[in-house]
Amino acid sequence: MWTLYNAGLTSLFVGFVVALLISAAIGLFNGLFVTRLKIPSFLVTLGMLLVVRGVALFVTDGFPQRTWSASGLWLSNLLVGDFHIGPFRVYASLFWFIAAAIILSYMLTQSKFGNWIQAAGGNSVAARARGVNVNGVKVWLFVLSAVMSAFAGIISSIRTSAANPNSGTG
Repeated sequence: MWTLYNAGLTSLFVGFVVALLISAAIGLFNGLFVTRLKIPSFLVTLGMLLVVRGVALFVTDGFPQRTWSASGLWLSNLLVGDFHIGPFRVYASLFWFIAAAIILSYMLTQSKFGNWIQAAGGNSVAARARGVNVNGVKVWLFVLSAVMSAFAGIISSIRTSAANPNSGTG
């Protein structure tokens, strides 16, 4: 996202959408490898970590991307802006967390898909016998996990004003 934005190739919003789409594709790839090829998810996600980190290092030449030029833009204010409630300073990322927790909790406990998730995780053989597409549920969960991780990474990079391709190593 920051490489596209800093190079002047696109707006911050388009870079944001591209980053989320790439993360969804990574989640889809991971999910398909786990469900179709029957490779353990730990190995698939560990391998993808190495691939994505290598691509990030290649694209950025190993140097952090500047993000301070995002301050004042509507998208950065929407994602990590702050405001005051009395003497307290509240960040927008808190509301994103609360919204995600409420929506995902509702989805898990009150929807058919949530029942499928619980069935597939509890006993996949029984869930399959009841008509649940267990592989499809797993793939969608990999995609959801990847998109949520990308969203959190974007918020973190805006907040800290640094998108470092070496973050999280060691």
